[in-house]
Amino acid sequence: MLTNWHVIKGYSGALVFLKPSGSAELANAKAFGAKVIYQDSTVDLALLKLVNPPAGLPSLTVGDIAQVQVAEDIHIIGHPHGNLWSYTTGVVSQLRDGYTWSYEDGSKHLAKVLQLQTAINPGNSGGPVVDDSGKILGLVAMSEEGQNLNYAVAADVIKHFLFLGMQMTTRGLSASAQPSTHPDQVFAAKLSDGSPVLKAIYTNVVLYEIDTLDKKALGLIAQFADGSIIRAWNPGPFGNFGSWSATLSGKEFVGPENNGILDLVSSK
Repeated sequence: MLTNWHVIKGYSGALVFLKPSGSAELANAKAFGAKVIYQDSTVDLALLKLVNPPAGLPSLTVGDIAQVQVAEDIHIIGHPHGNLWSYTTGVVSQLRDGYTWSYEDGSKHLAKVLQLQTAINPGNSGGPVVDDSGKILGLVAMSEEGQNLNYAVAADVIKHFLFLGMQMTTRGLSASAQPSTHPDQVFAAKLSDGSPVLKAIYTNVVLYEIDTLDKKALGLIAQFADGSIIRAWNPGPFGNFGSWSATLSGKEFVGPENNGILDLVSSK
């Protein structure tokens, strides 16, 4: 799975939600774990691998940048301002080689980009820009002040990134700029029924693992630095979870088969 570097910056994994058929409701989506296996901060790209993904997932083909024309129709899917799986359309305004940009965190980036005339908002980052045949022409990265000044990392940059990423991972080399996977602190405790709890504190997230007495994993809770909380339990055979809930940007979401929430995140 492809996304922006700035989307996963500082993390070695993610929880991925697959859009349910015929619905754009997060409560109906299935959640899967994913690992960050390669990233390049300069071109603002990151590659993730789903853990035990379900069979038959469709994929998109990266298009030929040489065939892209100014004024060509494009289509974008993203989550602007938390409006999940939103579709917008527009046109290619121009191709910009050697384009530079930066984010509020001070990170600086350089890549060939597509300049787009379409609606881009926070939450569109990492979304695909596709042509009429569904081929990826770019990956939404950012927008600048002004009307229709929106940009996506170009397809040829994506192809080179994927080539290097696959070479690095298949040969067992270290991916670039991978964050540490070791927690700063680890604590152990027990629930009232005696079930063990492991608390791991990282730079930007606190993780709780709750185990049953027979040592089989029961659930995970992640509390992020921005106040977001994700809870997942009843792990399935494909790396997914049977039940989950989330608090994101002050909104509450509850997944399917929710039979109760184990919420250990408190002042304790």
